[in-house]
Amino acid sequence: MLCRKLFPRALNTLHFAAPRSFATKMAVPPQNFTLDPKIFNPTLYSHLRDFWFQGLPQDSVSPNEETNRRWWGVGRSETEAKEIDISCHSNYAHALESISPSHLALPPFKSYDADAENLAKPFLSPLESQKDDREAADTLLSLILLLDQIPRNIYRTPPNLSLV
Repeated sequence: MLCRKLFPRALNTLHFAAPRSFATKMAVPPQNFTLDPKIFNPTLYSHLRDFWFQGLPQDSVSPNEETNRRWWGVGRSETEAKEIDISCHSNYAHALESISPSHLALPPFKSYDADAENLAKPFLSPLESQKDDREAADTLLSLILLLDQIPRNIYRTPPNLSLV
């Protein structure tokens, strides 16, 4: 399994925590939770990578001026920053909301080891179902962008920071 080869330590310490007050009657326990294939599919993953690496030549090994401007803010205006945040929200908020605490009932925390496998399971399935390691790596990169980077652009305001 590519994910375990690439990130063995990360999988052993993976933990998603959320206050219990967010859980609703509609929430599903992690062992029964699956990603919605209408949302989490090759189209979403490809779109995420295209959006994130827009303006970067395929064979690049480091960011160029355009990507530095967009993601690191080098010379970026406030208007450009807001446009990026709006694009992130309009394109990807639905995916993040589909895996929010209102949909995933987290058990009481016992230990990182106890939680890691159950919580990671829905995100490992798309990796394990890929035809080859390249597709699995691309899917993993897309999930990292979605789960780590995109929320930083969607949930910047203080009322929304608790959702990150």
